[in-house]
Amino acid sequence: MAKHSNERMSQALVAQLGGQTLAAALRQKPQETQQLWMTVFGVGVQLGAILPYSRLQEARPIVWD
Repeated sequence: MAKHSNERMSQALVAQLGGQTLAAALRQKPQETQQLWMTVFGVGVQLGAILPYSRLQEARPIVWD
């Protein structure tokens, strides 16, 4: 169970870092462009990384150390 939590936290930190990097790269762009790309990034992270990964976690057996 702890491994799942650690994996999820690591994944969230990588997603957060990616969002911050994208925001910095878009800093000079118009507000509408920034909002559009941040929304696309958020949806992409959810659908491309977080949700499929949670299904993978459900499929793994829990090993008690």
